[in-house]
Amino acid sequence: MKTSLWNYIRIDLKRAFLGWRFPISVGVIAIVLWFDINAVHSQVNTDVITHTRYILSDAVLPTVIWVFATLPYADSFCIDMEYKYDFLMVLRGNRFRYLFARVIVTFLSAFSAVLLGYILHMLSYRVFHPFLDLRELESITDQTFFYADRLLRGEYLTYIFLVGLQVAMLAGTLAVTALTISLFLRNQMLVYVFPVIFLQLEDVLVQRMFDMYTGPKLSYNIMTAGVIAFNSVHASWQWAYIQFLLLLIIDIAIIAWKMERRN
Repeated sequence: MKTSLWNYIRIDLKRAFLGWRFPISVGVIAIVLWFDINAVHSQVNTDVITHTRYILSDAVLPTVIWVFATLPYADSFCIDMEYKYDFLMVLRGNRFRYLFARVIVTFLSAFSAVLLGYILHMLSYRVFHPFLDLRELESITDQTFFYADRLLRGEYLTYIFLVGLQVAMLAGTLAVTALTISLFLRNQMLVYVFPVIFLQLEDVLVQRMFDMYTGPKLSYNIMTAGVIAFNSVHASWQWAYIQFLLLLIIDIAIIAWKMERRN
């Protein structure tokens, strides 16, 4: 009997979530978010909302997040190919189900690691800080950034969750991109750091190729870290999610093409 898509997903879920990598990723992300350089060197992050807005503006923290988001399962192709496990998995079912299940679980593992780590961090941060410093109300009224309307309505928890959701979506998308590159680069360390390299190169490329208005809207880095703090490009959060979807479609197409040639 051929293995169904659900059985492929179930096998991958066990490998991704039941090992040591997933809890380590969640824990590291939850802890490392405390080391916000903006908060250390200034008084700007004295409340949860402001901390949430500027948390990705740090030069180091996003790098750590993207790297540990790939840890649970982005290198799974490297492991499968090393032990010829991929041929066995395809023989038990078919290539499409195997690839589709792998993409789904890789995305979910990175998405869940970042979202859970982020939530744990925010819960602990809230113990020591208020939701919003009254002195920050003026900046919220005068500036534009993603989900600011939620803050103006006093929906603080919703705002915090929506920011975390967007960051987790980007992490999941980047993990699938790392999974894709693992078909070409068998070095697992390069797979882990590839999301960081991709974000930097893609940001430079689109801003050089397009004008100062279009370029930032095509940058995955700016459309997450930048617009959460201050939406200077006047883009919508819906556009950010469309970008994530487009990159996932490209990744799936490349994976299918590469695996087809390999077999």
